[in-house]
Amino acid sequence: MAAYLVSYDLIKVKDYPKLEKAIQGLGTSRRVLASVWIISSTKSIDSIMKSLRAAIDHDDELLVVKIESRQFKCTDTITKEHGDWIGAYVFGLSPSRL
Repeated sequence: MAAYLVSYDLIKVKDYPKLEKAIQGLGTSRRVLASVWIISSTKSIDSIMKSLRAAIDHDDELLVVKIESRQFKCTDTITKEHGDWIGAYVFGLSPSRL
């Protein structure tokens, strides 16, 4: 399994449910900010990009980044639940090690 960060801006037609369904269909996923998700998936970055492009319009913006570092930092306003989820699904850490 690999972890990916997905970020997007939907420009004119904002069909968020369609894109969110596509993201959730790629593997274990969690929205961590308004337009930012982290996905744990067996799919390649090219396969993820292809799947998500099919769910957006030509003028929308999409960024997919493979996460390979075991380090992350976030502000205190990011919930502990999100931090625990990132630790578990992105880095394979048990909650007791977070």
